[in-house]
Amino acid sequence: MAVSIAPQLGLSSFSCPHCHALAHQDWFLAYAKEGDKGWTPTSWEPQEAEERIKKEKLDDGLVDFLRLLASPKPFRSSEGASIYAYWMPNISLSECFSCKQTAVWLKNKLIFPNNEFALEANDDLPADIKRDFEEAVSIVGNSPRGAAALLRLCIQKICVELDQPGKNLNADIAALVKLGLSKRVQQALDLVRVVGNDAVHPGTIDLRDDEATARQLFILVNLIADSMISQPAQVDRMYKNLPQEKLAQIEMRDRDRTE
Repeated sequence: MAVSIAPQLGLSSFSCPHCHALAHQDWFLAYAKEGDKGWTPTSWEPQEAEERIKKEKLDDGLVDFLRLLASPKPFRSSEGASIYAYWMPNISLSECFSCKQTAVWLKNKLIFPNNEFALEANDDLPADIKRDFEEAVSIVGNSPRGAAALLRLCIQKICVELDQPGKNLNADIAALVKLGLSKRVQQALDLVRVVGNDAVHPGTIDLRDDEATARQLFILVNLIADSMISQPAQVDRMYKNLPQEKLAQIEMRDRDRTE
């Protein structure tokens, strides 16, 4: 699984909310400049921009600028600030080194793009768990507490898939460790248990959860699913594809050891 780092205000690199690449981020201040007297904002639609490009002989720079104006994404203009521009200190912009697209932050909250960072659910998750994961994706921007509750519920359901009661995560972890749970997955499960309030029952709201907590839980759910569901399933598929005579030899070897 590729390494992911949740977007966070002030980090020099994280997984871009546009292209999802783990990339360096450049940070910019935001300024507001009063328009000339009588000026009001207008919005270009993509079709309008393309019609003007076809009608007029525009240089490449202006063509690119018109298309950016017509796009639904913010971008950084080459026009410099003037002494009449006022700094907006609670708004910041980050620009991805990989895709050159801009993200907009209000205080420490990513407000554009909204919810685009959240990871896709592991393909091997059962349908009902995947549904909970995808619902968490859809609400994390507006309700990080709700998203975190759903993601803890995903972990509970994964434990049930692994033949555990799913009522007490600490007890489930202890039982899975006895069954040979790897140290890495144990640590991931313990992270889920203690991130936020470890007394909160899966699927219930923790008032201390924030968006950073929810984004950590997205990553942990997929890491646990990869280790406990995807990897064993892949080994099983490869094993079953062995020639029958090889499988028979292995079965005979194991039977001889137990006799």
